[in-house]
Amino acid sequence: GALQLLGREVGAAALAAELSRDRVFFETSGGGVTFSGGECLAQPDLFVEAAVILRADGTPVALDTSGLAARATFDRAALAADLVLYDIKLIDPARHKTATGADNRLILDNARALAASGRRFWVRFPVIPGLTDDDENVRAVSEFIGREMAAAERVDFLPYNNLCEADYQRLGLPFALADRKPLSPQEMGRVADLARQSGLDKPHWRLV
Repeated sequence: GALQLLGREVGAAALAAELSRDRVFFETSGGGVTFSGGECLAQPDLFVEAAVILRADGTPVALDTSGLAARATFDRAALAADLVLYDIKLIDPARHKTATGADNRLILDNARALAASGRRFWVRFPVIPGLTDDDENVRAVSEFIGREMAAAERVDFLPYNNLCEADYQRLGLPFALADRKPLSPQEMGRVADLARQSGLDKPHWRLV
């Protein structure tokens, strides 16, 4: 029954200082710092402040987000990053609300705004068995990306994995996808073929 520390509170300046210790690795690899989650825009002030400090010190910053934020919040965060990694999961609003608990109007509106902003961005589509991988949704997501987010530098179709299940167990939380198995190469091939048939055929868009 011993308690285990799973996190700690930290301010933006202290966080940026800690991350900057790895700057030599970023310079060598051409990488940087990616803020992810959960959803890091749940703490937008922390993200923006830390990103500004890091970038001023020469460390590139990427924002990995679902886009679920008010427009002013999203725009401010996107401007603070060198690159935005934008997740698109489901297009149908009813299905999105059932799966995530939130409507996707803000997500799709912010996606369009990002594409029109001239900011660098990648699109990421998590392919989750029984949730996002059906033909209807794959086509809808692919058509939305091709129509509304064609300025993306890169599109990645990300096959589901269950690596986070252990985190749920440590937190004593139920893992709703415990019965889902990772998609096989053949299943991902089917998804990629549907995407290409729907217009996602640029050479630099990685569909598997």
